[in-house]
Amino acid sequence: MNKLAIILFVVLSLASCSTDVDLIGEYEDITVVYGLLNQTDSISYLKINKAFLGEGNALIMAQEPDSSSYKNNLSVVMEAWKEGSLVKTFTFDTTTIYNKEEGTFYYPKQVVYRCVTYQQLDDESLYRLVITNNLTGKIISASTPLVTDFPILKPIVNNPVKPTIHFPDNDFPKDLEWLSAKYGKLYNVIMRFHYKEKFNSTTDTLYKYVETSYPPRKSENLGGGEEMLIQFANNSFYKLLEQTVPYEPVKEETVSARYALSVEYIFSVAGDDFNTFMEVNDPSSSIVQERPEYTNVENGIGIFSSRYKKSRLYYISSLTEEILITKGLKFESEIGK
Repeated sequence: MNKLAIILFVVLSLASCSTDVDLIGEYEDITVVYGLLNQTDSISYLKINKAFLGEGNALIMAQEPDSSSYKNNLSVVMEAWKEGSLVKTFTFDTTTIYNKEEGTFYYPKQVVYRCVTYQQLDDESLYRLVITNNLTGKIISASTPLVTDFPILKPIVNNPVKPTIHFPDNDFPKDLEWLSAKYGKLYNVIMRFHYKEKFNSTTDTLYKYVETSYPPRKSENLGGGEEMLIQFANNSFYKLLEQTVPYEPVKEETVSARYALSVEYIFSVAGDDFNTFMEVNDPSSSIVQERPEYTNVENGIGIFSSRYKKSRLYYISSLTEEILITKGLKFESEIGK
């Protein structure tokens, strides 16, 4: 048989095959879990849904609560384990939130799971989430430690009651230094400047703030106590205010005076699993769009991890206030006002 005949035979054989493809496979119950513990929160929340499958437009199905909701068919508990012993059990109940932002899934109402954990989470315990499907008996679980508290070393607290901070008008570095938290991996830090405004047409005072974020830092290990540092030029503080404080010209004319109040450093710390989850799900800059899926949920998918938030407030020093007054931003001294 010559080559042309072979090719013709293959083409005819393929043409005679069925082209019917079943795009919808057999349904499998896949539980999707999202939860982040923070011992400083009054209430802990979990988002638990099921993956859905069906004929039609998936975006339309996502808008239907029944597509992804387990309704009241789940039992959700969280166990606190310390030194190998179960020391406490938390029970999560369903509640409805009414301010879900517009998105792919149904809104503004959504069902989540909540438990009051105010002052009950111990950062020396390991927390194990256990979800039981009451209809099938399927058990989904995940575990996480808590990110612990950590010390902020610089700027130093120069007064236990009213610590102050000074920014010289130069490009020498200002140090923001701390020791890493146990089980903390990723550190995002924001500097927030608080001030207030008065206006020509009213006696009301408007409290405002502007902020800037610094490049994230990651600890080398999860044991805690690692020295971590962010440096920025002193005069970058004034450059930030020059770029963000003034209004457009018409509105700026209505401002009679501004008064500097304080600078707040806000630390947001992610646990190791949470950091890995964010890394895997970051937008890809590669031409290869397929990425590995990350989950620490057993018998399901998603993330159950921890985070910690801490802030420190410093009042603006009189020297910094004097420099601000020279910057043409309508800042004045509040002494005697």
